[in-house]
Amino acid sequence: SDEEEIIKQGWLFKLGAPIGSWKKRWVVLTPQSLNYSESPGQPWLGRIQIPNCQAVKLRTEKSKERAFVIVTQKRGYILLASSSTEARAWIETLHAVIGCNGAEETKPTAEDVETNPKPFSNDKRDL
Repeated sequence: SDEEEIIKQGWLFKLGAPIGSWKKRWVVLTPQSLNYSESPGQPWLGRIQIPNCQAVKLRTEKSKERAFVIVTQKRGYILLASSSTEARAWIETLHAVIGCNGAEETKPTAEDVETNPKPFSNDKRDL
């Protein structure tokens, strides 16, 4: 509904799915969805339901860390902010709304643990 609380809003470029061209979109984040339109006050062109979001990640290749992707069950939405600072602000806000803090991205994988030397193997104190 229009009465939903607005958490964050601003201009982002969205990569079109079939054609692959960047379109400037006015984006409004509420607790339930991320909505986008051609400009403020215009009808929504699309909506990403927050419960369907599985991850939000910064894309570093070729975009100077201004682009990020919202991953849902159906597809990934690629959005481009005006700066890396702005992109990170969107990511942090989206993480807070979705309820994931990105911690799973920083945990070492089983592969990392196996291939890294064990720095504390000579320092086993029984405390």
